[in-house]
Amino acid sequence: MGPGLMQSVDKGGDQTLCTLGSAPSVAASSRFARQSMMREMGAGRQRRLADSKVLIVGMGGLGCPAAQYLVAAGIGTLVLVDHDSVEITNLNRQILFQENDIGKSKVRCAAARLQALSSATRIEATEGRVDATNVLALVGACDVVLDCTDNLRTRYLIGDACAMLQKPCVSAAVSGFDGQLAVFSDAVGSPCYRCAFPNPPDVSKIGNCESGGVIGAFVGVLGSMQALEAIKVIAKFDQPAQSQADLPKPDLSQPGNVMRCINGLSGEVTELRIPKRPDCRACSAVDALKHFHELHERQTQVSVVPSIDAAAFRERIGLGPQCSPGELGKVRVFDVRTADEFAAGHVRGAQNVSLADILAHSFDFSADDEIIFYCASGSRSLAAAEYLIKLGFRAPVHLNGGMSALWNDSDLIEEGGMQPERTPLAHHPDHFGGLKPRHCGAGDPAPA
Repeated sequence: MGPGLMQSVDKGGDQTLCTLGSAPSVAASSRFARQSMMREMGAGRQRRLADSKVLIVGMGGLGCPAAQYLVAAGIGTLVLVDHDSVEITNLNRQILFQENDIGKSKVRCAAARLQALSSATRIEATEGRVDATNVLALVGACDVVLDCTDNLRTRYLIGDACAMLQKPCVSAAVSGFDGQLAVFSDAVGSPCYRCAFPNPPDVSKIGNCESGGVIGAFVGVLGSMQALEAIKVIAKFDQPAQSQADLPKPDLSQPGNVMRCINGLSGEVTELRIPKRPDCRACSAVDALKHFHELHERQTQVSVVPSIDAAAFRERIGLGPQCSPGELGKVRVFDVRTADEFAAGHVRGAQNVSLADILAHSFDFSADDEIIFYCASGSRSLAAAEYLIKLGFRAPVHLNGGMSALWNDSDLIEEGGMQPERTPLAHHPDHFGGLKPRHCGAGDPAPA
């Protein structure tokens, strides 16, 4: 089977697409001459790239540029995982995709484009979600993992799997002009993602960052930085090559990893040192596998919450430009975002009841009401519906993709005159995984 041809393999319900082809000799190829000729790189480190296997979870604004630069750099095998399809709102930042890709599988489109970029890299693309049943196999088969996801549950899952299997993880997040990047290495004594953020945040606050919006160029910067960090890890830039013994070696005497907080407007970079937690449930547990399954037991359960897409939502509620709250009939539509987000724009006729109010039992609907929840992207509406089902409500429905799936329907959306506040990620209690790490110096103890 020649380069560019795909073979479909069914693995546990997920569709795995393997692009096969005989790769040329990377070390001898002039394709990579401009980087292998660098004194710091050389043929030896270039060969390490060619022998490596990298996992990218999430083919969004971070995953697209990261994948392109890794393929261009000569990574031997690239494993892509994503369950989603291309939407028009993705195109401002997910630069692997085009308008004629809308509605198609992200990993299928990405695999084809990346293979066209270089035959020197083998592309393995899995269409499906990463969960507790497959994450250990995916992470265990790779040398480096790039966390390019956009939800907290998967971030913790990937971070814990990397900690347990001692695999380096390059993680990034972006909201507006605030970005963060961290490399959690596999070195002995190195902290993991859960060392920085021991517990996920209150689910009612998850949407604060995802509703802030992003500029594609800035997300691309963070994705490119992820690729650079992965290259440095694989090529072992922390260890001088045999032919480069005279090169200065980086100072690795400081314990812990560094998280970089980057301001896209000012260019300012703030570094936060993350010490290893002696009580971390991911990287310091005696029985790591047992703790992993305990931490992620819920993920193996199938969600019982019915969902609808934008087209079904429109048909279900029959909204038009002249609708008002009293014209929705039996269907009650609730926006579970904050009051500020609701004021910035919402579905015509919807009522605002935040997720925090729902969790506090502060609402005026009953178990017999026909309810549809929506939020910015679908995470808070799913949490609201799950919570009400536990209380005995009759199957509330949530909108897949949230407001981001509706912005093109101008007759559905009533735009407000104010924009929701966005606190910079570096100062936000819910940024980059949920909890703000303390700014620790090299000699400071691990935060409690």
